[in-house]
Amino acid sequence: MDTSTFNVVTEPEQVPEPSETPVSEEAPEISTESEVHATKESPSPSPQQKDPVLQERAVPLETEKRLEAEVYFDYTLMHSDTEDRPYLLIGSLFVKNTGTELLYNPIVCLRVSPLNGIRLGGQILPPNMLETLGVQSSAGIKGWKYLDDDWFSQAQERGEYWIAPIQPMMIPPKMNESFQNFQISLLKQETRTSLTVEGMVLFNDQQVHFMTNNRIAVSF
Repeated sequence: MDTSTFNVVTEPEQVPEPSETPVSEEAPEISTESEVHATKESPSPSPQQKDPVLQERAVPLETEKRLEAEVYFDYTLMHSDTEDRPYLLIGSLFVKNTGTELLYNPIVCLRVSPLNGIRLGGQILPPNMLETLGVQSSAGIKGWKYLDDDWFSQAQERGEYWIAPIQPMMIPPKMNESFQNFQISLLKQETRTSLTVEGMVLFNDQQVHFMTNNRIAVSF
């Protein structure tokens, strides 16, 4: 049997011709750095920048000026050996500047009830006796004085004692001054009675006054 030779002819594989390349979606362009900076959105203004009223409120305000003081009594009641004056009250009035401004030249008013039956004493001088009885210091006469020459008649009529420092007095903020060791003698009474002392401090030049936080009340 004849053996025929078969030549296998391999046809080249038909490669399809390339069709038009499909157009892909365009990729977003990347901005350069300069473009990024150029297109960067500026920050929106704050509410304070938009509203002129808020801008005005945002400005820090100056510290508010205040004329204030705390005034109070401290006192001790003692039994006296004097028969016609069985009790002696020794008191002090303190003034603390609780405001922001200087307080100067306080005037103290003590209002006493009843009008009769007491005697106010201590180192308080009548105005016409300052030179003879005043305590001298390097700054001059120091202490306290009755405000008027007719202080005694005023006390008898209204029960008020008006007292002022002999030398000008300044009370800086957060500092204290005091009218110390005034004495009230309680005269002997036929019937049981009571003593009341109220206080007030005036700063006339600054047009302010302050009542004491407490009062003196004694029954005997």
